[in-house]
Amino acid sequence: MRRNLIRLTAVLWCCALSAAFGQGVTPVRVFTTSYPPYAAPELPQQGAAVQMLRDILETQGLQASIDFLPWARVMPREVV
Repeated sequence: MRRNLIRLTAVLWCCALSAAFGQGVTPVRVFTTSYPPYAAPELPQQGAAVQMLRDILETQGLQASIDFLPWARVMPREVV
């Protein structure tokens, strides 16, 4: 369970960092999996980890679009 949290956090931070150094005004599309209470579509603000990512991206002038998918579909996605 802790390993999954570490993976989720790593994915969210990598997306945030790559977006911060990217082209700037392009919306950022983030893929993650449901992992309550940190990230889930039914949670307020979609969870604490998602809200943290949104706050980080907002400081860079970017807007996140969060897509919740099963973990097996999240991991094979190409990071751009």
